Amino acid sequence: MVCRQDKSPEWAEAITGGSVLDIGQFAREYGATVIRLGVALERS
Repeated sequence: MVCRQDKSPEWAEAITGGSVLDIGQFAREYGATVIRLGVALERS
């Protein structure tokens, strides 16, 4: 997995029109989901 540390919520806000808070919340929820799926697939 590639981590893009040069892309901030402020960067995404400028190109999407979404708020920094919404983008940050989405990123946290998405990140938690991907991790759970990865662990579940490895244990299957």
